[in-house]
Amino acid sequence: MNPPIPWSRPEVGDEDLKAIIGAFDDDWLTMGPRAGQFEKAMAKRLARRHAIAVSSGSVALDIALRTLGVTPGDEVIVPAITYFATAAAVSRVGATPVFVDVCPDNLNLDPHALGAALSPRTRGIVYIDYGGLPANFQALNELARQHELFLLHDAAHSLGGLYRGEPLGSQASIATMSFHMAKVMTCVEGGMIFTDDDELAHTLRLYRNQGESDKYIHSKLGYNARMTDISAAIGLNQLTQLDRYLAGRRRVCQSYDHHFQQLGIEILSNPEPDTLAAPFLYAIQLDERDQVAAGLKEQGIDTRICYPMPLYRQPVYLDGEAPSRHLPCPVSERVSKRILNLPLFPSMSDEEIERVVQNVDMLNQGPLVSGL
Repeated sequence: MNPPIPWSRPEVGDEDLKAIIGAFDDDWLTMGPRAGQFEKAMAKRLARRHAIAVSSGSVALDIALRTLGVTPGDEVIVPAITYFATAAAVSRVGATPVFVDVCPDNLNLDPHALGAALSPRTRGIVYIDYGGLPANFQALNELARQHELFLLHDAAHSLGGLYRGEPLGSQASIATMSFHMAKVMTCVEGGMIFTDDDELAHTLRLYRNQGESDKYIHSKLGYNARMTDISAAIGLNQLTQLDRYLAGRRRVCQSYDHHFQQLGIEILSNPEPDTLAAPFLYAIQLDERDQVAAGLKEQGIDTRICYPMPLYRQPVYLDGEAPSRHLPCPVSERVSKRILNLPLFPSMSDEEIERVVQNVDMLNQGPLVSGL
């Protein structure tokens, strides 16, 4: 039996452990100097004026929406295909997510579908870069400006990508990011919010720290969303290795592209000019997706389905626990039945890549590539 191939393998090691020990030795474990250093380093990496470290990418979205003034009764446009947290944040602040279809080539929010979703209650748009494939920011931003809406970038998939020469995450007035264990780089758990606006940054920091404007003086109903110095220590060390992680993941993606294009297996593409994708997810589309996924599991190859249904079909929305509305989403309906995300991590060997490709091809009942 071949050794298992995980879907993701976090790049953590002795240097990360040393960073944790350093935080313990300095006797400052909650949010402290390392969190500040991590903020400065990430702000520089993304070419943003401000970076606000928080405890998770999910709470980053909550705080961003509150800072943007979203309140009960508002509507916020969300892609129908994204991780649950993108929409859940809208629901948690009492607003209604309005689910809109995605583009078939990169599964990002379709700017051409947005017009029909607008109502007098629409306050803004949340968009993602699916798997790291850059969304059409220019079109989304133009629509937001035209209708006086905010544009919030959930950049949980975006670290390491570029849009017209600028880092993904540097385009919208506020962008959020996640450093969960499965992401390109990790703090184990953690997130960050980016902006260039001094006033927004001040409010974001208030919400992060219980709304505290002075010691024990609270001007907002905030959160305990502080990033610990332990998490920040890991993040600082991970950031020194980020380019190596990105190079390793791109190597895997390029190899997959070569093999699957020869096999005629459908992959996602990056249609936006002058952009570079962040290598977070690798997706193929198959009519017999479930059969292939089950067969890969039997061969010790782990996969994910990102995501198995349009968000409006999630029980919390389908059963009415949280209000929502949606437009017809034929692309999202079709893709959610066909998408399969394959193993992707920097240390993945050529042999592991070939084993994945061979098994996908065999289970999909297509011809093998010569030489594999």
